[in-house]
Amino acid sequence: MSSITSGLNERLDELYRKYWPGLTDALMDVKGYQEVTNPLLLHLRDEEQYILSDYKVMIFGQETNDWGQNFGARTISQLYEDYNGFFHQGDCYKYGGHFWNSFKSYSNAIQSLFPDKSVSFLWNNVIKIGRLGKPGSPEELFTKIQLELLPVLKEELRILNPDLILFFQVLATTALYKSNFSMSNLPLFKGTGKRN
Repeated sequence: MSSITSGLNERLDELYRKYWPGLTDALMDVKGYQEVTNPLLLHLRDEEQYILSDYKVMIFGQETNDWGQNFGARTISQLYEDYNGFFHQGDCYKYGGHFWNSFKSYSNAIQSLFPDKSVSFLWNNVIKIGRLGKPGSPEELFTKIQLELLPVLKEELRILNPDLILFFQVLATTALYKSNFSMSNLPLFKGTGKRN
């Protein structure tokens, strides 16, 4: 079992609330902020099940499409409810599209590799704030604000401590690379079933 402890949702909540005021102030000062969505904030439906899972897998996409209404229209708690309803309750698979079809395929394949093990999956995006009403990344200024004022990816990974991280889409990986994000201190999973 991995070394994570309970209180993961509480730690995520503290992380997001730490950056929320600065992010809000910065976005509200930019013309066109009504054209971006609320950020994708992770939340575990069942912390104990996640903690006790033999393998924890986080799958990254690029950005959200029309997530959580326009920025400022939802509270942090409402964004957790959105995540739970969309992802944990399976509404994401009704959404369809390449990402969710691939997500389902990969999660099924991983589960079939370890039929006697419990596997928990989480969805994340490199670009947390999407464009409102249409697919694709928001204007570069909004992505820059997010990377500077909502620098949560590394801490999300430390808190949730996944055994395997998959990046879908080249643009997601490129955006992460350009953000000077480093995974050098994260545990490595080399397919042996054990962490190094």
